[in-house]
Amino acid sequence: MKILRYYLSKNEMTRRNEKIDRIEKIVIYKVKSSKTALEYRLYIENLKKQEDIYFSVHYIIDQKGNILNIIPEKEISIHDEKNIHINYMTISILILENEKENFHKLSVNQLLEKLIKKYHLNFDKDVIIKDTSFM
Repeated sequence: MKILRYYLSKNEMTRRNEKIDRIEKIVIYKVKSSKTALEYRLYIENLKKQEDIYFSVHYIIDQKGNILNIIPEKEISIHDEKNIHINYMTISILILENEKENFHKLSVNQLLEKLIKKYHLNFDKDVIIKDTSFM
């Protein structure tokens, strides 16, 4: 499994450079998008230019299995505006899928396995999967 680290620039909207308290969960968001992980990272990077959307994730996985790490694991990502506290205790993963191709299961499973082992988590109790249509 190859992970490309291409961190967002530090800014208020996407990468606040705030330390994460303790990793207790992994949150996975699945979204419909024809973008590659790199294109989606650019979209998130450009959110710093506006004033009303706060959003980022630690990892993006696209349909081809590319894994992009855009926020260091030791920093919070801003993935849940309704439950702000969860940003301080989770690693977030965004999985891109489109009409032709579902997400790349091997890459997702390999990344999950690595993170679960690293943070001593349990898949059944500590991994939250959310299907969403945002972004």
